[in-house]
Amino acid sequence: MVLRILELIRKRRKKEIDLAGYLGIPTGSMAKWKYYGSTSYLRYVEEICIFLNTTPNYLFLGHEETVESLSFEEKDIIRMYRDLDEGRKNCIKETLRYLT
Repeated sequence: MVLRILELIRKRRKKEIDLAGYLGIPTGSMAKWKYYGSTSYLRYVEEICIFLNTTPNYLFLGHEETVESLSFEEKDIIRMYRDLDEGRKNCIKETLRYLT
C-alpha cells in the first residue's frame, strides 16, 4: 500500500511533505512508513485518498475505479463536493455518516 501511495504522489506531482502537512503528521512519519514498515498510515486512508484523488480500493488492492464507471449523478456529486471548503466537506461527511 505504501508503494501505491508513493507512486500516486509522484503521478499527481505532489510531495511527501505536502501529504504529511495535509494529514497533520510529522514528515518523519512518512519515513517510518517507507523504511520501517510502520502501518500507522492505515488510520489516514480516507484522508490519503482525498489528497491523492483515489479510492481505498486502489490503495489496498491496486484496482482503480475509473470515473467512467460512475453514473452521471455520482460524478456530479463528486464535482460539487470538490468545490466545497473544508468546513462544508466535513458537514457533508458527518451527514453521510448519520444517514448510513
